[in-house]
Amino acid sequence: MGHVSRRTFLADVGRGMLLAGIGGSVAADLGLSLAHAGDAAEPLK
Repeated sequence: MGHVSRRTFLADVGRGMLLAGIGGSVAADLGLSLAHAGDAAEPLK
């Protein structure tokens, strides 16, 4: 597993908190949602 900087980790956590706070449908409307149920899974690195 690669090293992730603290800044990147905290940015991901903050983004997740924002998306959880505003709700999935609003996040999708704003284009903030990164994953959809129909997306193909990417292989793990």
